[in-house]
Amino acid sequence: MSSVYARVRERQEWYARANLVILDDPTQSLDIPHKKALAKMLAEESKEKQIILATQDQEFQEQLVKLVQPNRHLKVRSWSTEGPVIS
Repeated sequence: MSSVYARVRERQEWYARANLVILDDPTQSLDIPHKKALAKMLAEESKEKQIILATQDQEFQEQLVKLVQPNRHLKVRSWSTEGPVIS
């Protein structure tokens, strides 16, 4: 599993109280089986927590979108001086 996931799980008491999880490129050095496991875990966690995730990994993003309940995810399409374009 990713080091982010391992760190979060080490602090289970804190994690149990957290309603928000922010991850920046958590799949950077993961192989495909670990990416799938992380997507599955995040989809499960998203049922009870808000997750903000930044990634450029298109395959991971597609996997996660398939697992997350419909209408439970938003995507920033672009960003300008006027703010984000979200869909």
